[in-house]
Amino acid sequence: MRLFIVLDIQPDEGEPLPNEEVVQAALAHSTAGEALAEATRCSVNMWLADDDEVAAAKPNRVLREFVDDINQAGGIVCPLNGFSYPVAAADWTDLAGTYLKACEVLGVEPTFSPEEEDDHESAE
Repeated sequence: MRLFIVLDIQPDEGEPLPNEEVVQAALAHSTAGEALAEATRCSVNMWLADDDEVAAAKPNRVLREFVDDINQAGGIVCPLNGFSYPVAAADWTDLAGTYLKACEVLGVEPTFSPEEEDDHESAE
């Protein structure tokens, strides 16, 4: 059996993820989590995990990347009269539902953008 130290790094609002050098330097300290949190203004949780726990975390990382991609592109629009859609792909309405489910699974708040009539009309 292998054990892993898993870092769950969530940047503060508007802060970027730390680069690998910053993470490695922080891990060299005996209080690695505190040092990383202080150096990067991120909340950091560390725990030991076995192979099964690491394997189970992979789908959540993929979901998180999907949610982050939609958020970085402006989130989704939920018009009163019509289907929800991602800001970056108004004609791909099924992605909005998947995005909302992924947010629910991850326990994160979805990003909603105000409806832009011109964009929505061109998607129909």
